[in-house]
Amino acid sequence: MTFAGSILYLGYLLWIKLCGRFINQRMRYGALLIVLLVHLIPLAGLKDFYDSIFTHVPYLGMAERTWSPVSMAEIDTATEAYFTSNYAVSLIMAFTWVLVGILILINKCISYFQLRKKLWKLCRKCDSERVIGIIERLRKEFHVRQKVNVVQIRGDRNTFTIGVFKPLIILQETCPDPDLELILRHEMIHIARKDLVFKFLLEVLRCLYWFNPFTYFLSNNFEKVCEASCDEIAVRKLTKEECATYAKIVVKNTKRSSVTSLGKALADDRRNVEERIKVIMNKRKIKCWERLVAVGVFVVFMMVDSLAALAYPNVYQVNNAEVNTAEKAIVGENTWMTVEVSETDENLPEFDVVYEKEFVSLDGDIAEVSDYAPIKFCFKHKWEDGYFQTHLRNDSGGCTTDVYKGQRCTRCNTINLGGLYATHIYTTCPH
Repeated sequence: MTFAGSILYLGYLLWIKLCGRFINQRMRYGALLIVLLVHLIPLAGLKDFYDSIFTHVPYLGMAERTWSPVSMAEIDTATEAYFTSNYAVSLIMAFTWVLVGILILINKCISYFQLRKKLWKLCRKCDSERVIGIIERLRKEFHVRQKVNVVQIRGDRNTFTIGVFKPLIILQETCPDPDLELILRHEMIHIARKDLVFKFLLEVLRCLYWFNPFTYFLSNNFEKVCEASCDEIAVRKLTKEECATYAKIVVKNTKRSSVTSLGKALADDRRNVEERIKVIMNKRKIKCWERLVAVGVFVVFMMVDSLAALAYPNVYQVNNAEVNTAEKAIVGENTWMTVEVSETDENLPEFDVVYEKEFVSLDGDIAEVSDYAPIKFCFKHKWEDGYFQTHLRNDSGGCTTDVYKGQRCTRCNTINLGGLYATHIYTTCPH
């Protein structure tokens, strides 16, 4: 998930370079929201979809594609239960990763509630009829259904909003009356867009992916674009003079707030303020075709990024009480195969060893199975039943042949391997 999100974030940066003049701040904010959600939503469901597509595409690889070392398996049979070694290591790593993330999240929550407690000591209920009237009017304008409370904080501090589910605007006590409308409009836009919810998810993201530096780059960029896009909406219907007034308010709030990013509003550093002023004073309407081009390019980046679903490992869960054991070393330490050996030695198939690996059809036709499969184009497999046989020589001059039930596609030579059917051991190799 973090791999997919990081790749899409790099795609976002490339998108800005390629289509910068076709993109406004709201489009940037929407794209970053998608990047944020990609970090949090698993794409595992797309893996089967892409696998089904690629089965109809020319491929270069092992002919016995379904017979390969299984690195991720959880096996539970009648007599034993175990994880393959790679899967066990992955589970340990996952446990460590989640544990550290939870500890970071707990630390952030403690810091947030301590700060909230300190803020309450400096706040008093706002009983200004003008402020209440502006809030109610803005609620209707931005279709905000939930109740929005306002308190005033002592001293010359920045106005900001806290509370993910119950938003609370903390208004600076010394706020000039002419600035009230613009300042409260900015905060109400944050509430209407659910920005505090997304910022909360961003904090969760930083806890989950504490090891990924791209997460911190995303967080910083998200904060900047969130404020700039909010400014863009706030000044959309303002005159030039009102935009200049709004820009002055932003300049007056350049000092960095001590409030956590969950409640950070107009405060930002000087460099970001310069960029925000450009957005405020240079309003440009994006043409329809420009918007379509920009959106189309980003959609292409999203489609390419979704291929990261193929990075998910195949985790096999075997739960079969009818099977007594599961072979751990057919091809490698991490390979399992259900054993289905006949109870008697009579009528066990034994075929001529023509190739070291071969497939024998029920009609007796023998075909070589090579580790190298030429490029084949197969829209639909055409299966024939038979047996897959391997021949392995040992240092003492003997050999072992293993016979598996299986199927072979007569069009692309793909082998679909079944259970082990018979094993023949020879002290001296007769083949």
